[in-house]
Amino acid sequence: MSTPPDIGKSASVKVDQQLYDDLATMLATGMNVSDAVRTAMRIVAGTYRQVGHRPLPQGRASGDRAVLDRTV
Repeated sequence: MSTPPDIGKSASVKVDQQLYDDLATMLATGMNVSDAVRTAMRIVAGTYRQVGHRPLPQGRASGDRAVLDRTV
């Protein structure tokens, strides 16, 4: 697991087709890329917080589905 960048520092991600399409959808509302990323992160992080602080399954995103490590 890595740690978030320091406050005030930039984060970078490689843009694949799915991220491009998702950003295009959000940018169509008039927000900028930074706002789109912040909004998406708040939604996902808030969802994780709502399910409790229990450990999340280890895995990675693959397309539209999560691939989980079945040994957890």
